[in-house]
Amino acid sequence: MKNHLFVFRLCATLALLLFPALLGARGLAVLSVNWPGSGELEFTGWDVVRYWYFYVQNIYVGYPWVVRVSYSIVLGCCLGIAGLFATIVVDVWRRMRRERFYAKIESKWFEPMREACEDYERLPLDVLSQRVGLRPRKWADWQMWLWLRLFVRLRAETRYFTPHSNIHRLGNLVGLNTFIEEQLKFGKKADRLQLVQIMQFLRVRIPESVVVRLLSDANRNLRKSARLYYMYVSDDDPYRFYEEDERVDYRPLDRLEMHQLFEDRCIAEKPVPTFVPLLERVKDEAMGAFLIREAAYWGSDEDMRRLAAFYESPVVAYRHAAFEGVGLRMWAEGEEALRQAFHQQSEPLRRVILESLLMLDTGASVDFFREAYHSAGSNRTRRTALRCLYLYGDEGRRTFAALKANAVEADRILFEHVENPIINNDD
Repeated sequence: MKNHLFVFRLCATLALLLFPALLGARGLAVLSVNWPGSGELEFTGWDVVRYWYFYVQNIYVGYPWVVRVSYSIVLGCCLGIAGLFATIVVDVWRRMRRERFYAKIESKWFEPMREACEDYERLPLDVLSQRVGLRPRKWADWQMWLWLRLFVRLRAETRYFTPHSNIHRLGNLVGLNTFIEEQLKFGKKADRLQLVQIMQFLRVRIPESVVVRLLSDANRNLRKSARLYYMYVSDDDPYRFYEEDERVDYRPLDRLEMHQLFEDRCIAEKPVPTFVPLLERVKDEAMGAFLIREAAYWGSDEDMRRLAAFYESPVVAYRHAAFEGVGLRMWAEGEEALRQAFHQQSEPLRRVILESLLMLDTGASVDFFREAYHSAGSNRTRRTALRCLYLYGDEGRRTFAALKANAVEADRILFEHVENPIINNDD
């Protein structure tokens, strides 16, 4: 693409240089001027341009410099306004053209594509082409950006999505992969970041050789997005950048993308990382807590056993995530360890332990909830313990009723809050 642009600019420059001469040779750029004392003079080719240049230059030679400067400013403003108006007209025309094209492809192909994407059967390319009514063809770059916009909406509204779903085959039908590869190689840097983010969302398969060149890009955001995508597409060593680049600051949005990335790898039957060793490489506490929760979602049983070491971690965020992970994983083996760690924790962490025990719902923590209600150091923790009892099956509900019957007047509001469907609402 860069070579094509260079050739176009070279041809345009040569045309501008040779155009007046060619017109003069054909007699099309001939200027006849009746010059006093010399009769009629003819100017051809570049002499016409030089004539008008000196003509304009010498119109105000006899005027003061203030008048000449003022005239130059007025003339420059007029030319600038004319250029600005032409730019606005071209921009409006381009916008209208893009909107018309997007409305056309949306009305014609969006619904058939969505129905094909929600089909569980993996359809061949020729069958998809006939079903959707779209034949392979070459689209312009500005049209491909609008196709990407349509596919982003298609991905957002598709209920059934796997790495082998028909949305990727439709992308091949339109030519998305080829366009993305060309733009990543020769496109603008501002466009590359947007393309990598779209690739992450659509889970488009691009060769690693194209992505590798972006892994060490000078732009931090582009480098980070490329490495997140590399974690999905690579099978060799996708998680090595946790150790190599400690300067990367992962935002909450990045962690959400990584969570989706791990889920997609599980769906694609690709291995997820061993999260506990990764924790030793990560310096950021928020990222470490995130990895502990990811171990609860996607890790192995052995990962969950290793997470028990974080119940006594000096980092509060790690303990919080480890206690919460037991409930997320429904890890019944960790129930007794949570109960033993309960009394060494602060009130916020005690509430996390109570919520995790409630999620386990093994039926063995009724007495523990009752004890936590009596020994809690804050009304909020006591209310959490009562809520756990209230939602902990029939035996928990009976214990809740017995505690309410013996409660003093000042504590009854806690029971009323738990029983209130507006306050005690899981939704």
